[in-house]
Amino acid sequence: MTRHIELLRLSTRMCQIRHPFDIGDAVALPDRLHVIWTLPPGDDNYAVRWQSIRSTFARHVPEQEVHERKMAIWQRRVWDRPILTQADLAECRALINEAPVRAGLVRHAADWPYSTASQAYLRGNSGGSPLLHVIEGGR
Repeated sequence: MTRHIELLRLSTRMCQIRHPFDIGDAVALPDRLHVIWTLPPGDDNYAVRWQSIRSTFARHVPEQEVHERKMAIWQRRVWDRPILTQADLAECRALINEAPVRAGLVRHAADWPYSTASQAYLRGNSGGSPLLHVIEGGR
């Protein structure tokens, strides 16, 4: 994921134009992506959003690179989990924010450049809006 972070960001922004959603907390690791999304009221169709992001991203990753790595860009399954309480939200945020540390990529979550934790640290805050879904993507 991080190898093509700008493509991932662009794919996400393009999707947000067609299928609005807000991103709360997020982290892109070399082999996975974790995000918390807020979908518009009455809209729980995260699948169409993931499909849009995945297909845009996959169409633009150099084919040669995909063949060299001999692996799929995305895993087939996306896991989602509704966030129903503030405790759920806090747990999901902590898991996302600490993912680069658990993966052994950095010592402090704020040091990982591909996360909202580092962006919040740079802005001097760690707040966000109430969020409805946790979505975890694969390669």
